[in-house]
Amino acid sequence: MNYIKIFIENAESNLQKRKSFGNILPKLTLAQREIVMLFFVGFSVKKIAHMRNVSYFTVKNILTSAKNNLGVFSLDDIRSVVLLRVLMNYSLE
Repeated sequence: MNYIKIFIENAESNLQKRKSFGNILPKLTLAQREIVMLFFVGFSVKKIAHMRNVSYFTVKNILTSAKNNLGVFSLDDIRSVVLLRVLMNYSLE
């Protein structure tokens, strides 16, 4: 769990990690990738909105757009897609 916390705390300043998630989720914009990753690690929509200083509905809309771009039907499917792509990416290295 500490690794996830460290990743989230450094996400804004670590350009390399941002780019690597671009490879995992290339169809998503940077904002979509950041919000999807926060959602993936378990933050609620309300907490993400608070962390990013935006409205709940902004985060909800970004997640809906990400869901459509990934071709999935639910927000839970987003977590599955991210997990599979992360595992596939690291197993190929």
